[in-house]
Amino acid sequence: MSAGEFRIAVVQPQTYCRTWGTIFPFVFDKDAPPETRSLEDAVEYVSEAAQGGARYVAFPEMYPGPMSADSPLTLDMVTEQLGSRARKHGVWVLYGAAEVTRAGLYNTYSAINPQGDLAGRYRKMIPACGEPWLAGDTPVVIEADGLRLGLAICWEAWFPEIPRALAWMGADVIFFPTGALVYELKDRWSQILGARAAENLVYTAASVNLLAMEAGMAAIHSPEQVVAESGSAGVLYGTVDLDRLAYLRRTDEELSVPKKYRSIPSLLRAVRPEIVEGLQQAFSQREGGG
Repeated sequence: MSAGEFRIAVVQPQTYCRTWGTIFPFVFDKDAPPETRSLEDAVEYVSEAAQGGARYVAFPEMYPGPMSADSPLTLDMVTEQLGSRARKHGVWVLYGAAEVTRAGLYNTYSAINPQGDLAGRYRKMIPACGEPWLAGDTPVVIEADGLRLGLAICWEAWFPEIPRALAWMGADVIFFPTGALVYELKDRWSQILGARAAENLVYTAASVNLLAMEAGMAAIHSPEQVVAESGSAGVLYGTVDLDRLAYLRRTDEELSVPKKYRSIPSLLRAVRPEIVEGLQQAFSQREGGG
């Protein structure tokens, strides 16, 4: 693997924990194990991914938790145990959890560095369809040993403004950890992840908690192709090629064939400021009822 290549892994766990049952009671029974089981599994997944050569290990939304203020887990407990395993293997770990504050709960996605320390935390900016979370207000990109990680959560992949902002902030990979119950949305969701990668000249990566009979949607996309995808529980690996990203970002589109790329290059440089200003004006008019 060259100096410009980075091996990443997304984990797609079979999730049985009791707290999920309070949200989706139709897929759980009262005998489901507590969230502490998810943390035990997550720690082992970090080791498996590291032994598979991954330098960056990403879990889905709200995994391993906690998911609520009354969970047997705490955010500090999860950060400490995942941090210890990250330090043991010298890897980055990205994980989902509820953050308890005096104001209420935030849906967060955090990054731990290879020293076992918290390196950054993102609060979901667009809570979905009745979710109890407070809305965050700050996009997050983390400098991670040569790879810049953009953090978003679940259906935020469907809002192009968020990944575009992360791309302009310098992200090389944007992670979209996903909660559950994708089902009929699976095919379109995969297309969305590919589109976000192509239009922003970044890699995208996602996985989902597997509940009951749900098929998974773990995937890693480059701007030009599907790097890897899986519907099964387990660890999915892919390689991020920064040299190829740099080529696509600096190369101008040419109206000729054969082409040297499989996705249109230099898109971020082609966007005119008038377009961004017009978008802001249109949004302001919408908010004002104009």
